[in-house]
Amino acid sequence: RPPRATGQSPSQNPFGDPVALYNSATGTWFAIFLDAACGGQGIGGYKSTNAADPDSWTHFCIHNGSSDDRESGWADNSPGSPIFGRMYVSWNDFSDGGSLKVRFSTDNGLTWNNERQLAPASPFTRDVQITGDPVTGTVYVAGMNENNGGLTNRANKFYRSTDGGNTWTNTFNGANFPGPGVT
Repeated sequence: RPPRATGQSPSQNPFGDPVALYNSATGTWFAIFLDAACGGQGIGGYKSTNAADPDSWTHFCIHNGSSDDRESGWADNSPGSPIFGRMYVSWNDFSDGGSLKVRFSTDNGLTWNNERQLAPASPFTRDVQITGDPVTGTVYVAGMNENNGGLTNRANKFYRSTDGGNTWTNTFNGANFPGPGVT
């Protein structure tokens, strides 16, 4: 949310990992982040159709979780897309060990149901980025298999949904590459 005249943010309980989305179908701005008001450490934020007015922003929760992290978001802003106006958020849910999940909203962020698990907690697949094709409405999530962390190799993974986020397929598993600290 924009700062008030006092310089203080009107937002309560954000932890970080900010995501900014604009839904052109409704003219709504979204500020999404880790949010204590959504289950302790869930994902939530504020939305407004008048971003310049700090009093116009209203709070919402995407996922009421206790250990969410690494969220990413995408809104389909192409009027020619079959899913114009649909919004997506992907994240890692560490309450179950770190599974990779996605939720979407078809009603401008009023509800965020339709949770889908893309990858289990083990081996850990880090959420990297969600994006989409505005022409076809195909949605993609990039992840990174950390092979249980440490100084192990990593491998990139891609997931794809061609039906608006209802079903997902792991479409690519990249070759292993050295992790941090490994040459």
